Amino acid sequence: MRKMVWILLSTALIFGLQVGTQAAGSNDVEANVVSIQNAEVPAVQTQGNLTDLTLYFEDFESGAVGWTSYDAGNVGDKWHTDLFNAYAGNSWWMGDPLLGGYDNHWLQYLLTPSLDFTDATNPVLTYKLRYDVEAPGGEPPPYDGWDGCNVWVSTDGGTNWSVINPDFPVYNCANLYSFGLEWGMGPGIAGWGGFSGGWVDAQFDLSAYNGQADVMVRFAFASDPAYCTIDDPLLYGYFVDNVSIDDGALNMLYNDADGTATPAEFSTDNGSATGDYWALTTSSSAPPSPVTSMRCDTYTHYGLSDALESPWIIIPIDPLGTPYLSFWLWCNMMDFTGSGGTSLEDYYHVEISTDGIIWNELFYDYGDNTRPGGWGVGWQQYLEGMQFNGNLTLEIYEGQTVKLRWRVITDWDDNGGAGPTDGLYIDDVEVYTIAGLNNDCGTELMHVPMPTSLYFADIGCSVELHNYGLNDQGMIPAFWRENFVPNPLIPWAAIPAGGMELKTWNWGMPGGVGSYFMDAYTMLTGDEDLTNDTSKAGLVDVTAADVLEFGYDSRQYSYEASIYYFNFETGEGPMIRYSPAADGVTDNMDAVSLKGYWREGGTIRIHIYGEGTTTTPGPQITQFDHLITTIYPAWEEIDLSTIPELQGFNHEVWVFYELLNDAGIPHIYGSDYSNFGTDHMFADFGTGMVQSDYDFFGRLVCGVETAYPSWMIDTWLIGGSPVPSGGGNLDWGVLAENTSGQVLNGDVWIDAVYEGTTTIQVIERALVNYQPGWTINRPDNWYPVPAGWPGGNYEWFVRTGVLPSVIWEEDYFDWSKAGAVDLDFDFEANMPLNAPDPFGDLAMTQVDYTVPTEYAVMGTYPNPFNPTTNISFALPADAKVLLSVYDVSGRLVTTLVDGYRNAGIHDVTFDASDLASGIYLYRLEAGEFNVTGKMVLMK
Repeated sequence: MRKMVWILLSTALIFGLQVGTQAAGSNDVEANVVSIQNAEVPAVQTQGNLTDLTLYFEDFESGAVGWTSYDAGNVGDKWHTDLFNAYAGNSWWMGDPLLGGYDNHWLQYLLTPSLDFTDATNPVLTYKLRYDVEAPGGEPPPYDGWDGCNVWVSTDGGTNWSVINPDFPVYNCANLYSFGLEWGMGPGIAGWGGFSGGWVDAQFDLSAYNGQADVMVRFAFASDPAYCTIDDPLLYGYFVDNVSIDDGALNMLYNDADGTATPAEFSTDNGSATGDYWALTTSSSAPPSPVTSMRCDTYTHYGLSDALESPWIIIPIDPLGTPYLSFWLWCNMMDFTGSGGTSLEDYYHVEISTDGIIWNELFYDYGDNTRPGGWGVGWQQYLEGMQFNGNLTLEIYEGQTVKLRWRVITDWDDNGGAGPTDGLYIDDVEVYTIAGLNNDCGTELMHVPMPTSLYFADIGCSVELHNYGLNDQGMIPAFWRENFVPNPLIPWAAIPAGGMELKTWNWGMPGGVGSYFMDAYTMLTGDEDLTNDTSKAGLVDVTAADVLEFGYDSRQYSYEASIYYFNFETGEGPMIRYSPAADGVTDNMDAVSLKGYWREGGTIRIHIYGEGTTTTPGPQITQFDHLITTIYPAWEEIDLSTIPELQGFNHEVWVFYELLNDAGIPHIYGSDYSNFGTDHMFADFGTGMVQSDYDFFGRLVCGVETAYPSWMIDTWLIGGSPVPSGGGNLDWGVLAENTSGQVLNGDVWIDAVYEGTTTIQVIERALVNYQPGWTINRPDNWYPVPAGWPGGNYEWFVRTGVLPSVIWEEDYFDWSKAGAVDLDFDFEANMPLNAPDPFGDLAMTQVDYTVPTEYAVMGTYPNPFNPTTNISFALPADAKVLLSVYDVSGRLVTTLVDGYRNAGIHDVTFDASDLASGIYLYRLEAGEFNVTGKMVLMK
């Protein structure tokens, strides 16, 4: 159950140039069960009564005609002999040939006949083993694995069983979620999860059961409620072959899956059926259509996976508008998180199938009162835009006949609260289209092109404004946002029906280096469909002026519910063309690294080519193999600094990531669409290198020597050094001139550097409209060095630039103070209260070094982090502070501070113990100051 909890990240395989099914991998039943409003503006409007054409409707008033219900957990026995992936001849395979693997919510056993160990002395179980199941990662404590397999033993003929530990290979999971939570066995069920790497030898010591007359062994597999072969076709299941139990030279059991079975053939079993509790009811029904509805009765019914399946429904090709699903519901299921964690316990899925075999997730939800139709809310209509995952849009199924399915999941208790929590009710199921809206405007393709670096004075951004409606629109209010702060796109656009206008603006990156969430939206009065109003550029990372990060994806990882990985075979892979000059870079650069998002580790072959045409690379510069060790959500960085041809360059660079195995490992992440990748994104899926319709999350990072404004600075020591241990004046002089020929805005400041390790900012002054030729001429300065400062060596720097990190020019002199060295000394708390200002009039200036001079977030440490990090911020005055944490979709995760704080430096701890790995955003608001930054949780 691959759970990227608050990111709501799902993955789907892509074969060739076909996007694979986006199924249960996105069904994040580990998702935060607190209802959180999306920070998108304006809020999503549901369709309401905008239905133009009903394609299917059922209110159950004449019965459930064509509907069927069943216990979806009662899948039958899945262990069987098969040639698929066999070790030799046939092997025992726990899998379904129709699926090519396994589904969610399975519990399957392969059992040996009973054996008599009365006279055994050293019995050993050996067999050939292969497992290809969901990899561990992201489980809620105490679990450390999702789907898994293991071996059990019974000494009473199969009445009682216990897990046994292998000699080899050792179990890599101590607490499997599938056995423990999904099937109610509790923590402590160990087993294997992930991939065995093909067929391996397994061995178990059975001598602990010597003297027992009725010994049985079973090979067990369990899966959780989400993420299976439907999501990842490489999850084949559990295989065993050549099973043998030997007591020295005596063979007690042998089974080769090809007919040799001593002393008897294996048997199979599966998890107990829990029953089908769907039925028509008149106890409650949706307000529009009394008196009958469908209900799944969950009262005292545990371990359910009960399905209600619709008849076949035709979705026409190109119907009059987009097809949607809606229905009425009352989810009277209070035990959605009874154990108090973030794992959903009682909830429901809504699924769709085109063949009645493979079911793909539309969305899942639960009965909290903040959710539609919650237990205390009562009946409510569920419409597109109300879900917090997935969708109710059926556009991709146009031209197909489909079935819909509601599947109710319960755990093994009802500890979620008292009351008549009697199940899920549904009524008035409708598939319909919306077309011909009179007033409907929105945005598409917001673009903040990379590199986003302070190398540029500003970044040219754009967004398309569309009039989707039937009426001409004379004034369409539209806005772009930086960290959810709106900026108007004026003048308001006038767009005829069906038309589009491209709006452009320059973003000056006023916040400097950092992360910014960028989007744009329309706010047409009377807009009849607000779901298409907002377009996102996502999380934009601004780098320093000497760092350039090139890329052509749309940053989908920071706002889409799903990203994808791509399945290439040996010799195939993605290729990205980087064009620095076309991207506005005029200086020569030094390549630093390649960055990429990867699904797993493994060796990849990197080919780097020089400039060619816009569709064909030039000559190969170099190639090398690289071991990927860092996986999403952290970037893998591949060093390029030792490649001579990429030092001091500005030409185009092509990078080809060649796969070295048919398993496609490692898989690169990307998106199933590409907005801005034309002539940049290429792929070879076995048909040669061609333009790709998909984005790949791969970046080229370069360093550049930025041409800063020129200054002449001369600073010198006059006297006073060494300063006595009791303190004294340091006499010094400075002459600084703006020699750039430009009017400058920036800063001039003094830094004292102690023992080469600690930098103390002594004083600073802003340079505003500072004219060419202007000078700072102070030949007779002095500074009162406090007695408390430690002894040792100091450097006195005069610097110009832009605080805190950009230095245009500097000069310094050395000085010292008598006394003992103290590298841990707190200078900030021991600055003199009075000091001369060398950058203004030579007068005494009160300097308060204990209170910050400006609002700032001083950073997060550590970052990346697990599971806690500290957020430090500075307040120059008392202020009301709101410090919040969001996921990358804009949903509020937690509020860390909401109240007044005194001026000074503050530290707040963010504890993400209950969250899943991923990217999170902090947002600080204090007075009129606001800033947003990025944190990476890596578990």
